[in-house]
Amino acid sequence: MKICILLSGLQRNFEPFIENQLNLVIDAHDLDVFVFTSNQNALRYWIGDEIDYVKKENYANDEEFFKLKYKNLKGIHIDRDDCKFNEFIKDNNVTKHRNHTLNMINSCFKINECIKLMEEYENNNNFRYELVIRCRLDFFAYEDFLNPHTVNANVIYLPVSKYNNHKDDSGFIMNRNCIEYFKKFINVIIEFNDQFNYFYIEDQLIDHLQKQYELCFTTQFAYRLGTNGNLHEIPFLNETSKHKLDSIEHKQCLAAEASVKCNANANANANANANANANANAKMKMHFRMKMHFR
Repeated sequence: MKICILLSGLQRNFEPFIENQLNLVIDAHDLDVFVFTSNQNALRYWIGDEIDYVKKENYANDEEFFKLKYKNLKGIHIDRDDCKFNEFIKDNNVTKHRNHTLNMINSCFKINECIKLMEEYENNNNFRYELVIRCRLDFFAYEDFLNPHTVNANVIYLPVSKYNNHKDDSGFIMNRNCIEYFKKFINVIIEFNDQFNYFYIEDQLIDHLQKQYELCFTTQFAYRLGTNGNLHEIPFLNETSKHKLDSIEHKQCLAAEASVKCNANANANANANANANANANAKMKMHFRMKMHFR
């Protein structure tokens, strides 16, 4: 079965996970790779219960960087300064959206453009992939990543976290014939009235897909920071590369791990103090008994 993986999204956080992606997914299952990303950088932050973004310096990685990292790369495009996306926004008269919704449109736009890279490669080589995997550029996997060569091709697979049961929009595995329907999802986002309602992309994507196809949620799929357990449990993530992680989700992971360590230390200290007090009380009782014995 000929299978490809579409990697799309911002470059934030992705470099430390390349070795993980190659060893557990791409090389392990002989997948062709297509990448659509941007040199733009934006960090997410919370305002109350809503997400907003602050821009940072642009990424310097060029196409050659990706070609060196992903040996099975068949197509790559870096949308510098989001020129293609801005053109898409203008041509489709996309206005009056919150920053978060606009970023969801941008995310879906990148997926559709990555699909175009795949389609161009298919046309040039006169064949079609049988199965398509899509993941965020910064995805990572665990040792139990499902084998795409043995999945049910009549079902769309979506990720759910084994750590917090969160159903995520960070990837899919689907029959190549489902791609045309998926490409329409961007219109769902554009047509959504977010003036009074917040756009939850996971819920909207699930609703869109299950109108046409059977879905299967699996823990043996793509993860991202925020849906994982402890950082040290992520395969092939070494200590020297962790300094490249830069996102609110990464900081939340570190805070959670620090909290766990703090609680563990507090419990250890409490147990030590309790044992010390118990030993002291036992010695006092023994001393008292000895005094009573020799009285």
